[in-house]
Amino acid sequence: MLDQPFRSPPPEPAALAHALHALPGFADVEVAELTSLPQKGLTHAHWRIGARRTIARIPLAADGDPATALAAQAAGFRRAAASGHTPRLQATLAPSLGLPFGVLVVDEIIGRPPKLPAELALLAAALAAIHSVPVPAPSERPPLRDPADAFAATLTALEGDVPFLAGARLAGAALPQIEEELSWARQYIAANTAGPLRMGCNLVVTDAHPGNFLISGDRHAVFLDLEKMLYGAPAIDLAHATSLPALLWDADVAVRLSRDDVRGFYRAYFVHRGDWAKDGMLPWLLPARRLTWLRTTLAFARFRAQDAIARLAPRAASQAHRAIDTALDPLTISEIRQDWLGPEPFTF
Repeated sequence: MLDQPFRSPPPEPAALAHALHALPGFADVEVAELTSLPQKGLTHAHWRIGARRTIARIPLAADGDPATALAAQAAGFRRAAASGHTPRLQATLAPSLGLPFGVLVVDEIIGRPPKLPAELALLAAALAAIHSVPVPAPSERPPLRDPADAFAATLTALEGDVPFLAGARLAGAALPQIEEELSWARQYIAANTAGPLRMGCNLVVTDAHPGNFLISGDRHAVFLDLEKMLYGAPAIDLAHATSLPALLWDADVAVRLSRDDVRGFYRAYFVHRGDWAKDGMLPWLLPARRLTWLRTTLAFARFRAQDAIARLAPRAASQAHRAIDTALDPLTISEIRQDWLGPEPFTF
């Protein structure tokens, strides 16, 4: 979900094989062993490396300097490994002429997409484990981002998508509703710049939509996309994992959840984190849902304005278009806003 001045095309297999030869244990990789996997996301290509149960994860863009972005993503993999719910990072390859944003070599996870809503508790357990990874002292948190206020940082990020509303071909009452939510977000952040808003700092994944998980044979949920790992507010991850726009993004898991489904997800999460975590986060769970929904909705507006979905594999692109059309529909927006503006606001 990055707006990049330069974006690399998918790599040539010969360039990837040649680069892999520099790694211990990969000197004999042949082009014929490399299999390109369907592109389901906007910022990475993935290649299976023969029968080694290994994946080459290849960034196609970078937020800033490519080497710095690669180092941050590698740090995310290394630090999240303690959770037991992410792939193991085997090696990295520095940016080069044929691979301008570098390569991460990670374990292949053998699994299937989660079955929702039945397996929401498995996703909750994975996020709880990631959020429970010990947080280092502030001086040791780089190269991962560590915003002083996660809600304010989210607002700053989504403000970058506001200019794309003009080109998103919004229908009817969609734009006025989004503008009302933007006004709320700006006022809310301005009024909550200290104290409990900093609800605790945890290792978080940021892009927690269910399509980023696989379920292994022992019903163990693994989170795959560690590009946006940072130290921030876990409530944002919980909101994104159960927000309608995010739920509709991936064809393999697209589903609408009931309020009871969402409550069950939160209950399962706090079983793992404990009452102390729930007590600290409870006042901020609904504002986090509101802000995270706005973040995703604005990102979808940008995707439509930029025609970014054309980069995806056909099946993924078709589902992404459906998700965006649904998310930006004024009736959908009105329905979702009932969770915080309606006569019966959502409760946890």
